[in-house]
Parts: sequence; structure tokens; C-alpha cells
Amino acid sequence: NIDFLLEELYPDSKIIVWAHNAHIRHNNIEVTNLNPQLQSMGTWVAQKHSHELYTIGLYMYRGKAATNAREIYNITPAVSGSLESIFYRARKKYCFVDLSKEVLNTGNSWMFEPIVAKEWGTIKAKMILKDQYDGILFIDTVTPPEYVKWYQLEKGFQELKVLPFDLML
Repeated sequence: NIDFLLEELYPDSKIIVWAHNAHIRHNNIEVTNLNPQLQSMGTWVAQKHSHELYTIGLYMYRGKAATNAREIYNITPAVSGSLESIFYRARKKYCFVDLSKEVLNTGNSWMFEPIVAKEWGTIKAKMILKDQYDGILFIDTVTPPEYVKWYQLEKGFQELKVLPFDLML
């Protein structure tokens, strides 16, 4: 799909890739504490299209989230010195950091050195953030989605109006 977007639909353009962190990291095999360590789609895409991509990792500090099976779970406490604890100290609800143009200097070594960051807000993984993402989006407090019930979905389909294709792009 990304090849199609970059080579056919939007040639000579850059795209943002935003999916689950483990799928889009530039070099997933270098992330430690995860089992199994696998090369991800992000690795192959970055090898082929690194200059045409902007990859965003998403991390959170606290709250509740949901699994793909819609099971609600608690975000576990941040580890001292972790990505989550560093962002928490900013005392902002939301933070975004562009790693793509950063150069090592006083105060940003955490971007260039191995650091713990939690997958799904619960599983400690160690990585060099600058080697994995172009940017990080951090959310202080997350809440699980409110899932649409099937009867609401069916009603919604009846009320759905079809837009012209060019308005959907």
C-alpha cells in the first residue's frame, strides 16, 4: 500500500506513516525487551522509502486503553528515566517532538541513547528513539474508545450519505 501511495498516487511527495509503533519502527529488530524480536513492516518501508516518509510513534503516561479484542486495561506506571517520565515532566496534556532534524546536544541525549518506552502503555521496550521514529506524539492521559453497538452501526448506515469521491480524499 505504501509503495502504491508513493510510487503511483503521490509520486514526488512525502507521506506520514502512523500505525501501531511495532509495525512502523524503522529498525524494530534493534528494540530490546520484546519477545520475539521481529523485523517489521516499518523496517522494509524505511529501507526503500526513508526520504519519503515521516513516521510517528505514539506513547502515553496514564489512563485506560483497550486491546484489539476491546478489553479495557490500565496503563502501568512509568519507569524513572523512561520516555514517558521525560514527557510527563513537561506537564502538558499532549506533546509532539520532531526527532528528524535533531542533533545531539545538552538536554536531548535521551533521543540518541537507549531508553525504555512502553508498548501499549504496559510492556517495557528499550530503543534509541531517533533510530526508530521521525517524531513522537505523547498523550498524558488516555481513555479507551466508546465502541459503536451493532444496532447503532446499522442505523448509521441507513443515514449515511455518499460523498463524491473527490471530497473523500
